[in-house]
Amino acid sequence: MTDLRQNPRIPEKAEISVRIETAPEMKNLEGRVFTSNSVDISLGGLQMLVEFPVPVGAALELKVTFHDSAKTYRHKGMVIWDDELDPRGTQPPMHKVGVQFNTLDNPQFFAWRAAVSELLDKNPDIGAA
Repeated sequence: MTDLRQNPRIPEKAEISVRIETAPEMKNLEGRVFTSNSVDISLGGLQMLVEFPVPVGAALELKVTFHDSAKTYRHKGMVIWDDELDPRGTQPPMHKVGVQFNTLDNPQFFAWRAAVSELLDKNPDIGAA
């Protein structure tokens, strides 16, 4: 599989409040609100853990709060992939969900970029790959 990422991923934990705005393939999820935790973040998106499948193409509204800060960043984004973790396990499977941000319409983009740059400065080996 080819890696199409444009920005390095940073293994940063953040709490994410999510609202599913639209989910064309699963209309019953529209309007659902839940919290999640990030696996990693980047300038253009994030990866998060979710307790249920979220279909590719679902439009999300997200509020991201880093654990070591009270600052919250708002984003709109789209699910670009969903991977089920350990489908043979005894517990209901978790899902890793990849979200791409809509950065063009985000008034907080420059603040987000500054926060991501600061994290990259703290982890210089990440951007070197």
